[in-house]
Amino acid sequence: MGYATWASRTAEDAVLIMESRGLAPQVRGFHFTDFWSRLYKTNEYFLDITCRPDDAQSRLTGQVMLSSGEDIQETASVRLYQGKELVAEVEVDSYGQFNFALEKQGEYELKVVVEAKMISVSPLRVN
Repeated sequence: MGYATWASRTAEDAVLIMESRGLAPQVRGFHFTDFWSRLYKTNEYFLDITCRPDDAQSRLTGQVMLSSGEDIQETASVRLYQGKELVAEVEVDSYGQFNFALEKQGEYELKVVVEAKMISVSPLRVN
């Protein structure tokens, strides 16, 4: 998708409605980590985003769903920015899922384009 196409979209900020962080399962209980999972909502969509930090790189995964709970039927693109720099771009799969491997820590902004809407999630802190 070209910049003009992205720029012409109606922008909407996603609202954080639920977050879990810091606990990961282990054999005999849980231990604290920089792992987090967040659920964001707009009028029409849910964004479920998870960050799994590791020594070499972090994995940012997510899913775009209709607020009705159904999978999206449209093609959607997801872009990840660090500052003004475009770091990565992917298309969601048939279930609305996406996946990024990140080598740099810091704050990111995630933008999702579905139909004529652009959904923005910021800031996303990756440790």
